[in-house]
Amino acid sequence: MILWLTALLQISFAQTDPKALACAEKFLSKMAGTKGYSLHLQKKELSDGKWLDEPIELWTEGQVIKYKFVADGSSGIKNNGMELIYDGSDMLKIVWGEPTFLGALKNKAARALMGHSVPLISEDTLKGEIFTLNRAGYRHMATILRHHMPVLRKAADGGLKGGDNCFVTHIPPRIEYATVTLKRGDRIQDLEEKYGTFAYHIRAANADRFPTLESLFKHPGDVEIRVPKFFLPFESEIDPATGYPKKLLLFLEGQKIAEYIFTNVKGW
Repeated sequence: MILWLTALLQISFAQTDPKALACAEKFLSKMAGTKGYSLHLQKKELSDGKWLDEPIELWTEGQVIKYKFVADGSSGIKNNGMELIYDGSDMLKIVWGEPTFLGALKNKAARALMGHSVPLISEDTLKGEIFTLNRAGYRHMATILRHHMPVLRKAADGGLKGGDNCFVTHIPPRIEYATVTLKRGDRIQDLEEKYGTFAYHIRAANADRFPTLESLFKHPGDVEIRVPKFFLPFESEIDPATGYPKKLLLFLEGQKIAEYIFTNVKGW
């Protein structure tokens, strides 16, 4: 990964583009004045070598995030309007989708097994996800970008590029890691906030120790890890009229790992 990013920096344009910087700052300003928003999210994420394509309706205000699975299906499990609701706690509320005749037994079994809540950090909620549900949407994107803006503003290499019609490309200006010793009970969420990153990238930097995202969150403690102090390369299209992103693409080791398309965005 380091060699690829070093090569990328060597061929990148010099320093942050003022037009791209203005687009990023418009997004941050927009989010600072946004109480809540709703949108349709078409997310496409790479998992175990396969692309998972899923339509989501997202509603959020304050700490609450409502994540609705709107794909058609028979089971009402991650389809037919099933909702997962995050309220700031470590448990997600489940509102089961309506099953069709053929999926009724599967739906009934799932309800009996899980009831009406599921841990935020569990195999059921983490498998195949790039972002944990509490990081879905725009707010954590803004948190990450805001954290890195001081470096991006004065970047001599890399940084934010483009800017025409608010098509923005991000190339990390520096490739640095912090060495952190996780103690029992230390929360990965705290590292995300402190270093302006997200759990998926932390796990990728320590893949030899954590084979899954769940294993990172449920670490046993007394383990030394590397935490990226830079954010992944990305491409984004920010609506120049509203300030909200319309598209976000993430790259890891030269490969696209995620694509998010945001439509029907309504903020208040």
